[in-house]
Amino acid sequence: MTLISSIHYGVNYNNAFWNGSQMAYGDGDGSIFVDFSKSNDVIGHEMTHGVTQYSLQLNYTNEAGGLNESLSDCFGSMFRQWEAKQDVDQADWLIGKDIMGPTALRMGYTCLRDMANPAAKHALARQPTKYSQYKPGMDPHMSSGIPNFAFYTIAKAVRGNSWEKIGQIWYKSMTGFGPTPNMKMKTFANRTRTVAAQLYPSDTAIACAVDAGWKKVGL
Repeated sequence: MTLISSIHYGVNYNNAFWNGSQMAYGDGDGSIFVDFSKSNDVIGHEMTHGVTQYSLQLNYTNEAGGLNESLSDCFGSMFRQWEAKQDVDQADWLIGKDIMGPTALRMGYTCLRDMANPAAKHALARQPTKYSQYKPGMDPHMSSGIPNFAFYTIAKAVRGNSWEKIGQIWYKSMTGFGPTPNMKMKTFANRTRTVAAQLYPSDTAIACAVDAGWKKVGL
């Protein structure tokens, strides 16, 4: 399919989005945010929303909404790491580091979200790290912190490049089973457990890491 992106969207627009058929990037207000197209993880994030639309078709509410946002963060972060040639230990796991404006930086905000520490004070949008903190109706940008932290924990345990093994597990779990619009986080967690065993049957350490990572967040 053709990939279309619109830049300089709106006037001082503080966001980027996938609208169902293309990507759009605002220039930011120059204070809290700067040009959203400067951040390759933001670009990867929005492109992944398109992949989700044509695979899992996740709704944008409740747990499915949180998974929707998390998948975009995971693949956006992997894209940033891949382009920088960083392994999981070299990566900073920040989302939106390159779009933070001068006012946000002066206030101590160094990123939009932090996958390694979703509740960090330096993240403009702090998130829960445990499934027990999830509340029905929670903003998907908030609840995504739970599967984000699981992904980070698993990737760190497996080591190496995030996109090579864990990324493959996430991608097959996302694209290999058809639409599941109202998917629960537990269902996705269990799917990645199954896929890990299928893709790497002789490497039980990977399956153990996936299981332990989800258990760390209560799933």
